Amino acid sequence: MRRAITTDYQLPLLPMLSALYETAGGTRLLDPEFILAQLDVEVDQHIGEFGCGGGGHFTFPLARRVGRGGMVYAVDVVPDVLESLRRRARVENLPQIQVIHSNLEVIGAAAIPEESIDRVLCVNILFQNIHHDHIFKEAQRLLKVSGKLLVVDWRQETGPVGPPLARRVNLEQLKAVASTIGLHFESEFSASVWHFGALFSRQ
Repeated sequence: MRRAITTDYQLPLLPMLSALYETAGGTRLLDPEFILAQLDVEVDQHIGEFGCGGGGHFTFPLARRVGRGGMVYAVDVVPDVLESLRRRARVENLPQIQVIHSNLEVIGAAAIPEESIDRVLCVNILFQNIHHDHIFKEAQRLLKVSGKLLVVDWRQETGPVGPPLARRVNLEQLKAVASTIGLHFESEFSASVWHFGALFSRQ
């Protein structure tokens, strides 16, 4: 369960921003087209979206980018979330979306062929999990050689919205974890006012 936001800020937009955080972990504060451009998603690619959530904020833009020759594996641990995505994908006639029920902290649990994915997208899930190394290892297991992993999460600094500081991830620690399992850090960027983005590639 997500914890309540604590802040001393008094901003006109705070109620709206807080609602976006509470309902989607902050994902709706992000521009999907900008984020996906950093990941260089192309037609016919196979993409793993880790922790997709029920809103499809990235799932459906991904599906349209890869087209029917590609595949978007929408992975989440919550069955209701996946059923919501499955129904919407059917309505929007997007058969390239395949929902996968899995706990991303369990290496090997996702029913996706190893070394079959071109890109992995991991948005706003690390702050909700403990075993970041397990999530990275699962990405490494599924990625093709030279495939890319994009992590977007909350900056480790206080702000008007977002999780408590203690739950935010340290990017330098993520880089260290990645380097031990064959994921090379390539670049970082500002994903939003409150989020960092970090791009890794499988060696």
